[in-house]
Order: sequence, then structure tokens, then C-alpha cells
Amino acid sequence: MTKRISLTFLATILGCALALLAPLIGFTLGQNEGGKIFGRVIERDTGRSLAAEIGLAIRDKDGVTMKHLRVSEQGQFEIAGLAPGQVHLATRLAGYAVEHHSFSLSEGETRQIEFRLIAAGTAQGTVHDPAGSPVADAQIRVIYAGDPGARGALAATYQWEMGEVRSDALGSFAVEVHPEREFIVEASHPAFIGEITSPMRFAPTGSRAPLRLSLSRGSSFEGEVRDENGVPIPGAQVRLMETEERTELQRFASIELLKQRLKTTVSDADGRFRFDQVHPARKTLIITHPKYQPVRRMMESASEQKLAPAIMAPKSRNER
Repeated sequence: MTKRISLTFLATILGCALALLAPLIGFTLGQNEGGKIFGRVIERDTGRSLAAEIGLAIRDKDGVTMKHLRVSEQGQFEIAGLAPGQVHLATRLAGYAVEHHSFSLSEGETRQIEFRLIAAGTAQGTVHDPAGSPVADAQIRVIYAGDPGARGALAATYQWEMGEVRSDALGSFAVEVHPEREFIVEASHPAFIGEITSPMRFAPTGSRAPLRLSLSRGSSFEGEVRDENGVPIPGAQVRLMETEERTELQRFASIELLKQRLKTTVSDADGRFRFDQVHPARKTLIITHPKYQPVRRMMESASEQKLAPAIMAPKSRNER
């Protein structure tokens, strides 16, 4: 027995189907819009395909977007639907040195990239305290001489090349390094002041001496902030800045050196403040508060354990 279906019923079914498919159609089309990056990852010496990981960071008008993907077994990758902006790509594959690509991507542009990876070297060494005892669980980072054109927050988003290994119970560590780039090794630990090696390049096996990093505890000192009547001033911002230039910071963005260069704190309810693990170098102490004139004090060293009170004069109404 044949049943007739009205045109109204068919129109209703078709309308419902289109309503359900519309988001999926829009999603599919949206993936194909925008810029695209594709390419391959191979071993430099042999041309063999490598299934590495790729991290992407792109800065566009809306901020920074990050993506992460794994390259196929054939060494191929593709990233589509990208907004125009500044792009930074980085690779990661165990046993190989990290490589980077930075460029500007235009609206709707398609860009082809090829990564040619080389085997990583291994830097080995030990971390010790001032008495020469091994320091366990120290964090070890590798930092490379910066390219002025690539340095910045965008290039730092995927810093797989820093290694970030930990020293063992004997203070020993082994970290992968790029065999063709100049680098330093940085060691840090919560109980000590961080330390870095001198700049170096990876040496052949026969001339490769173990690295030795010695951490120091630094010094601690405290002070207080008062007004002209001797009343404690809470909430004053206290900054401790090194006055000596660190030439290493011009080429290597060392986290530990930056920490040593500037320390900040705030005076408590009793107007007191304290700094720990201070590097013994000349410094400037700067104290500011919205209602008082700033105080600046030069410190030849950080060996003083107790500073004389810092007296702050009130600002005039026009200065507030």
C-alpha cells in the first residue's frame, strides 16, 4: 500500500535537517578559512622523516594563541585556520636539538616550512653548596645566546630547549644541548642563589670536561619604613636593584640573573621589610609610597643585617 507524503511534511523534515547541520557546516568551513602552515620534519644528515612534536605560538590582534601537534610518521604536518600575525614554531624530539622558525603570516597566506633536525649533545656536571657538598634537586636550564630579532615573550612560549632537568642525590645532571649554538647552563634551588656557567659551545668528546656549579646562600637583611614622627608606614613598595651591569643579560635571558637584579617586597603593618638570598653586589634601595616622597639609598654590599630606618617625608597635595 503506497502512502503519500505531503510537501509540507517534507519541507518540515528538510528544515530540521538543515538546522542540525548548519553548525557542522559552519565549523567545517571555518577550519578552511585563514592562513595555513604546512611542511615536514627530517633528519639533516640522512633526510629521514621524523615524527617530532611542534609547538606554535601566534600573536595576532586578539593576543597570543598556542597550538601543539605531533608530526605524522611520514614527517608531515599542517596547521590551518590561522589568523594573520607573528608566528613562532618550535620542535621537540628526544635525542635531537630543538629548532625554531619565526616569521610574519599574512591574511590567508599559505607558508611551507621544513625543519632539518640534528642530534643533540649532552652537557654533564654537578651542583654543590659553598661547603662543596652536592645539592640534590637543583633545577638545571640551558639558555642560548639570544637573537635580537627573535627574542621576546612570543619566542619564549615554547622553550623546550631549556631542558629543565633536576640534579640527583649526588648533585649530578645531564641535559641535552644544541651542538652548534652558544649557551650557558643555569642552576637554581630555593635554598640558594642561582648560578650560571660561562658562555660555551658544545665540545668534542675528548675535550669535554664536566661542568661544576657552586651555589651560594647569599645574605639576608631587614629594615623598616617610618614617617617623620616615627610612625610605621605599611604598604610601602621596597625595591632592591643591582647597580652593576650584568653583561651576560645582554645576550642570555637568565631567569636567575634577572631575579638577582631586581627584588621587590612591601612593608608590613609595622613598616618592616626583609630580603633573603641577596647577591653580594652593589645595590640601590628604592622605597615608594603614594603619600610620601620616595627614598633612595645606595648600598655598597648586602652584608648589613639591620638597616637604619628609612624616613619618608609626606608629599604635598599637588604631588599626590
